[in-house]
Amino acid sequence: MITLNTFGNFQIQKDGKLINDLSIKSNMLTKLLIFLIIRRYDVVSKEEIAESLWENDESDDPMGALKNLTYRLRTVLNNQLGKDEYILTSRGVLKWNTDIDIITDYDKFMEAYEKAQVSNTDELAKIELLEKCLNLYSGDFMPKISDLHWVSAELSFYRSKYIDAAIMLAKLYMDKEMYVDLERMCMQVLGVYHADETMYYYLIIARARSSKMKLALETHEKAQSVIKKELGITASEMLRQAYDEILSADGDAPAKDIAGASEDMVEENPGGVFRCGYQVFKIIYQLEARRMSRLGISEFVLLISLEPEDYKGGEFNHMQNAMVRNAMPKMEKIIMGALRAGDVVSRYSESQFIMLLPSCDYESGMIVANRLSGEFYQMTRNIKARCELQEVTSAKF
Repeated sequence: MITLNTFGNFQIQKDGKLINDLSIKSNMLTKLLIFLIIRRYDVVSKEEIAESLWENDESDDPMGALKNLTYRLRTVLNNQLGKDEYILTSRGVLKWNTDIDIITDYDKFMEAYEKAQVSNTDELAKIELLEKCLNLYSGDFMPKISDLHWVSAELSFYRSKYIDAAIMLAKLYMDKEMYVDLERMCMQVLGVYHADETMYYYLIIARARSSKMKLALETHEKAQSVIKKELGITASEMLRQAYDEILSADGDAPAKDIAGASEDMVEENPGGVFRCGYQVFKIIYQLEARRMSRLGISEFVLLISLEPEDYKGGEFNHMQNAMVRNAMPKMEKIIMGALRAGDVVSRYSESQFIMLLPSCDYESGMIVANRLSGEFYQMTRNIKARCELQEVTSAKF
């Protein structure tokens, strides 16, 4: 019996002996082997195989190259898995010997996936089948040879089925309120595809409904950052829905009295500037704007934008992006050390921080801005900190 793993890393085993990327030492041998196994029940001509392996006419004599490659593959299989007639040749046809039993991870994956699609399958059985799918899938199908069109097509097919299985499983976990399992599954999928927005949505929901509110908020902030960086898009309706659920969540349990409720709300280590994600910052800003309007007093908001010294407008180039990205932690350290308890700061974008300065008039706000930009200039001469100060207002401009 032979077992073949194609997801994530290539590996073929027989009786305790194995071949992998390191031992086969040739992507062309891997390509031929995978093609023959995938098409093992088809009658495929040598010409079609040659065209599939050398798609862009990379060989002057593809048929001669295929003959040589077949000889080398037979030698590798016999030497590393034990002698057997793995590959058959007859009348212009080259094929895998189907008398040799072979179990592939992609066949097991599809078997479990298709069983889970049957409408009358019990929900707990569906969960078990979909969990099997996810556990079988440790990465893309044969990623090291995905330069071939037919491998790329297989990769896309199984990736879509994997994400589909994960979404189906997430919905089942949600229906049964299995939030610990949902959180674990989302982390597993994000370990494979770290910018999948749907999995971030379910992960946030799982943590919010498990009363892990701080972690849910941090996950939301991370999701926004990763998706913007990897996909170049801002928050979607799906992530906004997840965020709304966090904000609308009730307390963990009924309070015995007002002292118990107060204790639940008290910050563990109050002191210094309050650092939060931008969505929380917006709510604090809106509350402060209402309070300022009612009391008839002023408060200011400060935006600091980091820009290369040679910046002339428009989007940063690659080098400027890298310079600003490296400078942001330095600016954050200065802000966290300089602002007061009661001040609020959030990262506004990849190159900006925004701060709320309660009980601060315009002159005091400018003093704060100049101090922050001055300290930053002492640390980073090739990046400037541009400061803008504006009064908190409840009206849109």
